[in-house]
Amino acid sequence: MGRLLRLRRMAMLALCLGLTGCGEALPGLVASAPASGQSVELARPGLTAAPGISPAGATLAFISLDGPDPAAAGRLYGAMSRALAAHDVTTAPSASANYLVQGHMSAWRTDKGIAISWVWDVYNSSRRRLHRLEDQVEAAAAGADSWASLDGAALESVASATAQELAAFLSNTPEAAAAKGPPSTTAVR
Repeated sequence: MGRLLRLRRMAMLALCLGLTGCGEALPGLVASAPASGQSVELARPGLTAAPGISPAGATLAFISLDGPDPAAAGRLYGAMSRALAAHDVTTAPSASANYLVQGHMSAWRTDKGIAISWVWDVYNSSRRRLHRLEDQVEAAAAGADSWASLDGAALESVASATAQELAAFLSNTPEAAAAKGPPSTTAVR
């Protein structure tokens, strides 16, 4: 049991450390849609992105994630890297990031297959919570182990929804607005 717990903690640390560099990796990739015949239900995010402001001016660091087993955490890392890059979210080491993200995920069997719920808390550098993202997806899946039976489409949905709401949050921050720069002064003839 102790060895399994150590392996799980090492996987979580690898996920958190890996996500701190994903703002630079895999630019332009878009989270994939579910394969035909698979159903993934997703609730709407709660924030709206600030018009004309990229979230890239503000940085974030993932400092912890509880819940998924090491294999699911590894698959989530890949999906999250692609989704954050597609939504122009920039990550940085926790010591230099404007915002810190701490998360928890749960997965369980349902009549339809699997449900995954997550909570991501966004903190400022003083560790004051500024925002909470909460959502849930349901996906068709078979097997007794909830985490092991999750397919890529379900994790892509989690990653895409998370990245979309983080991008909306970050685009409404002072750091993102300051990075926008002055408006263009192109003359119209």
